[in-house]
Amino acid sequence: MNGRSKLRIFFFDHLYLLSLLLFFILAVILVNPIGNFPLNDDFQYAYAVDQLWETGVFSLGHRISPNIFLQVSWGYLWTLLTGSVDYTTLRCSTLFAACISLFYTFRTLQLLSGNEVQSFLLTLVFGFTPVFFLSAFSFMTEIPFIAAVSASLYYYLSFIHSGIQRDRLFGFLTAIAALLIRQPGILIILCFEGWFIWTMKDVRKWMGLGYLVAAIVVYAAVELFIKSSPNLASYYESVGYEYLRTFGQRPIDFLYLQLKYGGYLLIMCGFYFLPILPPLLHDLRNQISHFKRWIALAITISVCISILLPHLGHTFPYNGSIFRNFSLGVPLLADYYWGDQVLPSLPNVLLYQFAFMSIFSAIIIGMVIWQRRNQSEVQLLLLTATAYQIIMSIFSYTDRYILWPLLFLGLIIAKMNISLRRSWPLSLPALCLLIFISIAGTRDYLTWNRIIMHKYQEMIAEGMPTAKIDAGTPINAHFGQLDPGPVKAATRIFAFTKNPDLVVVDSLPFFRYLSMEFDQIYILGMEHRDIPNE
Repeated sequence: MNGRSKLRIFFFDHLYLLSLLLFFILAVILVNPIGNFPLNDDFQYAYAVDQLWETGVFSLGHRISPNIFLQVSWGYLWTLLTGSVDYTTLRCSTLFAACISLFYTFRTLQLLSGNEVQSFLLTLVFGFTPVFFLSAFSFMTEIPFIAAVSASLYYYLSFIHSGIQRDRLFGFLTAIAALLIRQPGILIILCFEGWFIWTMKDVRKWMGLGYLVAAIVVYAAVELFIKSSPNLASYYESVGYEYLRTFGQRPIDFLYLQLKYGGYLLIMCGFYFLPILPPLLHDLRNQISHFKRWIALAITISVCISILLPHLGHTFPYNGSIFRNFSLGVPLLADYYWGDQVLPSLPNVLLYQFAFMSIFSAIIIGMVIWQRRNQSEVQLLLLTATAYQIIMSIFSYTDRYILWPLLFLGLIIAKMNISLRRSWPLSLPALCLLIFISIAGTRDYLTWNRIIMHKYQEMIAEGMPTAKIDAGTPINAHFGQLDPGPVKAATRIFAFTKNPDLVVVDSLPFFRYLSMEFDQIYILGMEHRDIPNE
């Protein structure tokens, strides 16, 4: 067999996986990741990479709670390719980690279901969930962490299926890698090895104890290193301490936060899995008796919760903001501190429809999972996902911890081996909507940050001090303005909305693909000037 034949066989054997990665890369090119500008809070992690590059010392310059050791080392390795620290290089490192995550997610789904078409669809849903897709363009911990988590899950679940100890070792090592990015990575080891100890009766039980002890030793060593390092201790916020303090001092707040963030999480997961809803309904019809009665009950509950949400101050679940609803990031310009609504909003009719569909979808997912509640792998995945959600919901934002539950829900659904033959025409519109929201919203987000950075550097080149410019939290912090909130001495302020106390000095037009309309960013000044033609 010649090389061309081997290549052809390889291509057809991995057609769905290669098609998935190619589609993701094409979407990345369409968004355009090029640009030396920060996004969200990634200036904090870029600073650590820059310090390692310049001084050879691992140090922080901002308040950080994740461990980020592997995150910074990963970024540093990529900077060796270009010879300098810039956001384009760091962004590419995260995009590569996203491809690793998609690779292992697909392989794990395939392992659990044996169905390539289903694995392709579920991985596509996960990869084009807006919070995953946008985070892939930012040098934050979300994507490298979930890449390590997905790899660990693949190896641990492979061990369950094959019994090969090498897979178990790789699962442990990749979970340690996740721990060196975010502390909750240790939960994979605690849950899986604890499960093995509980269920296995042979020598592997004692191996589980060894892995647990090794994980705890690594965790303690990392904590000790951080607390004893002058470059880290003053900036580090212990996740475990925050969790225990909240639980011990404010138990009522603890329960409230669990209900609040748990509700947000269920609604968002329900929305992101709408492309899977038709085959899930088809599966449920074959699994339960009195199907129509259960569906009527699910519809009634969904309607009641949808009506109740506005009285709680939320609809789907962040009122009207498209970007916040779909986890596409918050525009951290002056408007954010003024409390103005600065992004395209969804009409109330759509908000109620999205809320209803998302809640209904979440209920159906719960009903289908309940039918498989006795499967050991489903129980193990639910245990791990729940442990993570309880801990993370205490001290983090929804978009910071939603990827873990999304990944685990996808794996649980894969165990159901749903049929797509009859339902794919109904799934396609929701999938296309999800992909469009992710690509268009992410392109918009990068576009306005890119033009703000370009104008900011132009103003500096003209001689204006950085202390006189408020270009939003990421850029302010990148250039040394570390205090949260607006720059107090600023005489030039970037904003999406006008302010009656300020005048418009300039405007930066751009096109929003998500809402298909032109918009502009205003540069507001303290002194009186004529407002330019718009």
